[in-house]
Amino acid sequence: MERLALYLESVDPELNRMRWYELIVLPLLDGRSMLIRRWGRIGRRSGSSREDAPSSPENCAKKIRRVLQTRARHGYLPAMPEAVQLSFWQPPQTTTLHHLPSETSPWFECLPPAWREPVAL
Repeated sequence: MERLALYLESVDPELNRMRWYELIVLPLLDGRSMLIRRWGRIGRRSGSSREDAPSSPENCAKKIRRVLQTRARHGYLPAMPEAVQLSFWQPPQTTTLHHLPSETSPWFECLPPAWREPVAL
């Protein structure tokens, strides 16, 4: 199973909502996957996190699908982390930072349908 790193933001100035959510999946050597979730308020130094016990890729995909659907209902959208946006550092072309999984990725099916559409930059 491949690695996954997603960064989401939910920003609504009228409601004073400035939140971020990060989802990381790390494949383990025994074939299981570790799901790490981090979240907090944009601009704050600290946030909260949760590490789920290692599970099979199928169970991990179910959790990811449920989490992403919930986050989408709460107004979260995929974004690039603010620290990367504001830096002058440019990643090498072979490095991807918090981009949505490609259509060939096993994680693509976990994305909410609205996020599967191509985004014009």
